[in-house]
Amino acid sequence: MASTLKSSWNATGGELVVVSSQTLYKPERHASIFVRPSLDDIIAEENAVLFAKEGSDEPCEVQICLKTPIYKIDSISMVCTAPKLELFTGPLKEYTETLYGEVAEDDDNDKVFSYRFDIVVEKSGITEAALKLLASSDEICIFGICVQTAPIRMA
Repeated sequence: MASTLKSSWNATGGELVVVSSQTLYKPERHASIFVRPSLDDIIAEENAVLFAKEGSDEPCEVQICLKTPIYKIDSISMVCTAPKLELFTGPLKEYTETLYGEVAEDDDNDKVFSYRFDIVVEKSGITEAALKLLASSDEICIFGICVQTAPIRMA
């Protein structure tokens, strides 16, 4: 599923890339089932990007927009160095919730922590989302983003 990603901060290393997959659908339940992707599915060297504040007082904001309007954002999984984020959904960027990440596995660097977010988008028909990454640092690294999509059900 094609999607676009933009950020309010400048990328100083890497390129903002999203890994997409379709949500598992159970017809007998008429519901989508969120399957938490493994860290290996999210994190990859080619998916990592480093953002720098560079004079802005605003938090780093990552915008996700699906290119195909017959699909909706079902969930977003991300690993980054920001411990907290605010989720905004829809074209008007309506505040949805504040989330705290869980500390992801950290191999041997005790000075940098990475946090994992698994966000299930509850609203129906959402094709746009903005993640405002809240951190005190002037740099934020996103190690990977995985967006799960599902077809929009027409009544």
